[in-house]
Parts: sequence; structure tokens; C-alpha cells
Amino acid sequence: MSEVWTAFRLADKQFTLKYGFPKPSPDSAIYLYCLKGKRADDAADKLSLIGFNNVIVYRGSFADWKANGGDVETGEEERGECEAEESSYTSRNI
Repeated sequence: MSEVWTAFRLADKQFTLKYGFPKPSPDSAIYLYCLKGKRADDAADKLSLIGFNNVIVYRGSFADWKANGGDVETGEEERGECEAEESSYTSRNI
């Protein structure tokens, strides 16, 4: 969680240099997920505290997505590690 807090408090240019893409604006839709949902909720709370108010948490998160037959791409060929594919659709505020 400290990575989210630190990353989104960086200046725009520093964020781009570190992560290789532009920092989202505070009104951009930001979709979050994690294995069960708790960390995504915590990250959404932290982003809200620093002015990002269009944060959406996939309520079922990765475990639900996978259990319901959602497509999962590991990206092993590109990154050499297994990462969950981002999913969305349920607003944090609902």
C-alpha cells in the first residue's frame, strides 16, 4: 500500500520517469483490484485522501473474477512473472 501512497504523490514528471507512463489526473477513472478486495479498498481510500475521486474497486476482486471464469493473462512471456489481469465494473461507491 505504501507504493500507491508514494507513487501518486510524485510530481507528474517523476511518476512518468519511474513508471513509464503518464500519471493519471485526479479525475481519471482508476480501477483497482487485489486477491480478495481489502488491499484494493485500502488503496482506494489512500487515493481519495490525496484527491483521486474517480477510483473504482472491482468488488469481487481477482478471486471472484477467476472463480467466475474471467479471462486471466499471466504475461509470463513479457515480464517473466505472473500478474493478475486488471478487471473492473463495480464502483467503489456502490
